[in-house]
Amino acid sequence: MAAVKTVQDARDRKSDYDLQRVDFDWVSKTEDRRELGKAIEALREDGGFPHLLKAAEERLAQLDPAFKRKLDSMIPVSVDQKRAIDADINSFLLDMDRVDKKLQSATDGELYESSKENRSNNRGGAQSTLSKQIEEIEKKKQAENERFKGNECMKAKDFTEAILCYGKALEIHPEDAPTYSNRALAYLKTKEYARALEDADTAIKLKSDYLKAYHRRGKAYAALNKLELAIRDF
Repeated sequence: MAAVKTVQDARDRKSDYDLQRVDFDWVSKTEDRRELGKAIEALREDGGFPHLLKAAEERLAQLDPAFKRKLDSMIPVSVDQKRAIDADINSFLLDMDRVDKKLQSATDGELYESSKENRSNNRGGAQSTLSKQIEEIEKKKQAENERFKGNECMKAKDFTEAILCYGKALEIHPEDAPTYSNRALAYLKTKEYARALEDADTAIKLKSDYLKAYHRRGKAYAALNKLELAIRDF
């Protein structure tokens, strides 16, 4: 059972799922689709046991036709593509820290000054207009809070949760191109290339000179084997 111990050692550094009994023998005999699915998620996260992961995926494909269809539809990512996405993640995190620190330095007093300026610019206007302006400021603040949460999830490599947080931010402020671009990057990491393409495209429509959005759309096109379109974006 030495191989099991090795998996467990790696597991201690990654997910909370207990991989102690996950070896080739268990994979070949188990009938528990749910447990096998959890093991696959943990192995994918760890990334250090590709042959065991492949065996687990093939076994679940035998037990679950829906998983087989999903597995057949997955487009493999080359090592170079994975490195490019990881490099984009690192660049994203550096830029994110810089922008987030700047935004988080904005105090409630600064927000008040912004609303006060709007009041001076709309002197004589209806009170309802001022209320709408203040409400818009609060909405943007709420959206930023959700985006910050998404960024923290990206740091923690919890890309699924990051997608949810970015989605909440966009529900509040649906015209924010950077949030669409951030979510596109998260979708690239979860291999949801069609959704990454859609978000990057939306970001470009909102901000036509958004280079990072073109870069991420190009990666989505490349993963979908639409190489001419990928080249155009790159």
